[in-house]
Amino acid sequence: MLWLGLSSYPREKFAELGWDSVMDRQLRVGISEFCGITDARVEFVHDSLAPAAPGRAAADAALARFLTGPADTQARPVPETTDAAHQPTRRGSNSS
Repeated sequence: MLWLGLSSYPREKFAELGWDSVMDRQLRVGISEFCGITDARVEFVHDSLAPAAPGRAAADAALARFLTGPADTQARPVPETTDAAHQPTRRGSNSS
């Protein structure tokens, strides 16, 4: 799984503030691994609001890196869970 985020900050400022590691941990570990997806990666397109933003080219490059990565980063089937604690819930549902 590839998480591709947009950041209006330059790469250096984003890293200086520690947001790269925070976002990586939240998305890759907090969401992907929790859901059983162990082959996830987080990439960012930085300077996304700059007048000459790299946008599409940076996104294409991130996707190419992900797709041409080592074979062990390719998708693997996720086992089904029957644990009630992992069942999706709907916001605003009145059922108990």
